[in-house]
Amino acid sequence: WALTSEFFLGSGESPTVECSVELADHTRAQDSIYSIFGAGGGGAMWRHGAIMLSFADAAKNYRTDSLVGLRLELTARASMFAQPSVIYVGGLREHLPGEFHWSTDGTAECPPSFCLMPEPPIQGASAPKCGWAPPSQTIATQGPSSHNGISVEIDVTPLVAANHTLLKVWAVPTHLSEEGMWQTPKFTLASLTFHGSESIRMV
Repeated sequence: WALTSEFFLGSGESPTVECSVELADHTRAQDSIYSIFGAGGGGAMWRHGAIMLSFADAAKNYRTDSLVGLRLELTARASMFAQPSVIYVGGLREHLPGEFHWSTDGTAECPPSFCLMPEPPIQGASAPKCGWAPPSQTIATQGPSSHNGISVEIDVTPLVAANHTLLKVWAVPTHLSEEGMWQTPKFTLASLTFHGSESIRMV
């Protein structure tokens, strides 16, 4: 599943929030992993893209004491303003509602917690209107910098051992621009494999 969320706070305008979850399609630009914050005279915008993975079916192939690996095949599309980034995999407790769209304009409402942006591990990062995503058990790996395909290996055994059956993959920057803004590369997921199970191809 591909998740996108946007949080806009304009000068003299009502804040707006949108969040969507759709079946992943690697040919569509919004099905990328990214984190962006920009601000100017018109207001401030936070944008977040992530991939949600269900481990429920693959879990049947493992004993409770099994070691479980996750292989991600990624490509990176970076602008000249993109900062180096880290890719995280975290376990979620929420139930994913399938295809989902949520939006609000000018109210104090906030979307479900899985829509919220994860906080960059950087002091001074500006938080969106609804705050950061709640802390979760996570595993980090350095994000690829090449535009060519790259394979990222992540040991997700701790997440599986904690009975997480829904995993979220996201990216955050490792530092901010001089103006306090940030933009990670856009990572496109070509395929994923839980070690010992069949590959889930998105091609």
